[in-house]
Amino acid sequence: MQDQEVNNYLRVMQSVFWEKIKAYGCSNLPDYDVSIDYDIDDGLSYDIKGTLYLEDGFVMDIEDIALMDTRKTTNEVGQGFSMIRTPMRFVGLSFFRDFRFKTDNPESIPDQMVGSIIITPTEFFFNIMIRHYFATNVVNCTMSKVLQSQVNKKSMHFYPSNTLTDRLRKNYVRIYRSKNITNPPLISEKIDYSWQKILEPILNEVVATIPFPKVEFKVERN
Repeated sequence: MQDQEVNNYLRVMQSVFWEKIKAYGCSNLPDYDVSIDYDIDDGLSYDIKGTLYLEDGFVMDIEDIALMDTRKTTNEVGQGFSMIRTPMRFVGLSFFRDFRFKTDNPESIPDQMVGSIIITPTEFFFNIMIRHYFATNVVNCTMSKVLQSQVNKKSMHFYPSNTLTDRLRKNYVRIYRSKNITNPPLISEKIDYSWQKILEPILNEVVATIPFPKVEFKVERN
């Protein structure tokens, strides 16, 4: 398969898939409650020891879904099939959740401890694999159950913004990096399977309608 053919194929597939996701409604993609423990003693006005609860969330927006990534897209021909691997990136994704901070000493914190938060991951993607079987001319798509995401302190937008929420935001990345966590606890692991269960059938509807890139076999003549 020629790289340009693969890119053109993914570009068409991306457009059709995105229209189906918009029709499905991004707010119908599930979100899950999470909690994050804090123990902040940074020499500022008061210590922060307690748990941040992020609850009753939903997907607020997705600007686009990108399937073509020339840095990470690969294609190969196996025994009886050809295959394309590529990341499926969610561009401009944001989650909305309610937050509350619970501590054993609420009187020690002068700031409002309830409100809302918008979370905007810097990276959020699943890997997908599209296979074309020569014998049956069937194309199918499988989606990894493992979500890969990244966040930083700029990914957290608290309302209201006060001393407490500012310190929660700034200390968040330090907490999960110190625990060597691959996917940050802002994003529940339950999303991996539940999104795959929804999106993989839609992907298969799409690939069934788009001609797969042709493979040219070299014929050796004696």
